[in-house]
Amino acid sequence: MLYYRVETMDIEKSETVGGYVSALFAMTYKALGLVPGVSAETLCAALKNTDSKNARILYKLMAMLGSIAQPEVYIDDKLNHYCLYTRNEFFKIMPAFEEMDEVIRVESSDMYCLIYRQLEIPDDAILYRDEEQIVISREDYEKYVVSEDFHKVAKLDDDCCELGA
Repeated sequence: MLYYRVETMDIEKSETVGGYVSALFAMTYKALGLVPGVSAETLCAALKNTDSKNARILYKLMAMLGSIAQPEVYIDDKLNHYCLYTRNEFFKIMPAFEEMDEVIRVESSDMYCLIYRQLEIPDDAILYRDEEQIVISREDYEKYVVSEDFHKVAKLDDDCCELGA
């Protein structure tokens, strides 16, 4: 069965630099003129007083994507586990990824973009599963991922047609 992972890519180096969540937070802080690690109170005050359309969009996306529960196995060891979306969940939240990609490109001056990967993961590699996502180990992710095999989120509309969405 196919599962999907969204990552942030350094466009110039063609290398991934992490998942989309870290980019979402980093670009929100940048759009607000804050440094990472500020208190929640400072972040909320900055969001309340900002005129930045991009910061407001990123915050809305943070809230929306944050509603997807994180499984305990992932929370307990985020450095050694990856969450991948099921096909239905991925295409349901695809518009959020497209919007996020657009803002990330603007805020990073086209240094970063979002990509997604389709991976075929066997049942015996899945540590956790629900209707929205699965969790696999870093070791299994590295075993099944092909570094050159990715799609840019900005092209999701075209890819959806090819994928039969």
